[in-house]
Parts: sequence; structure tokens; C-alpha cells
Amino acid sequence: MGNTDLGELAARMCAGLDGVRACLVLSSDGLTLGAYPADGEELGREVWDRFEQVAAPQRGFLDLGEEVWVIARRGPYTAVLVSAVALRPGLLLDRVEALLRAAEETRIREPE
Repeated sequence: MGNTDLGELAARMCAGLDGVRACLVLSSDGLTLGAYPADGEELGREVWDRFEQVAAPQRGFLDLGEEVWVIARRGPYTAVLVSAVALRPGLLLDRVEALLRAAEETRIREPE
């Protein structure tokens, strides 16, 4: 992805949000490209694996009572965000999608 740091992208998805437990940015083939916090990869991966057992997720969220899981796919990237229920899932989804869109646009503009 050139100059864009996908670990930093995961951190920006969580910036200013109390209650985010993990954010994971994945490649189109499911490889971890970035995670926040640093120890959040395991939780994010667990959530991703559970989503994939049901379907090939594209966009949405699950409110599980104690946690909210948000997933968004944009171009070559997928983001998984796990948060406390105090955060509104629709707002989380909008934020994640906007940042994935920006990352995709940056990737397209950057020379190989």
C-alpha cells in the first residue's frame, strides 16, 4: 500500500472512541495488515473468523448485548471493529467506511 501505514489506519478508526476493544484491517485474502491496539489482533481475528463461518461479510454490524461488531469491506481492504455497546454501530460503520475509502483512494494515487 505504499506510504499508508495500515496500523495507523486502524488506530485512526478508533481515535477518540472510548470502548473500542480492537480494530483489524485485512487484505482481500484475509491477511492482517494492521491492528489497534497492538494486542487487539487476536480479538479482531476471532471476530473475523466467526463472521466468515456464516457468510462472506461485506458491510454491517452485530449488537451482541455486551459487544458490537462492525465490519466493512472496501476495495482491497476489510476492517473489523469490536467495541462496547455504548458506541453507536451506525456511526462506527460510517467512520470505518470513510477511512477505508480514503485508504483505497490513497493506494490508487500512489505510484507502484
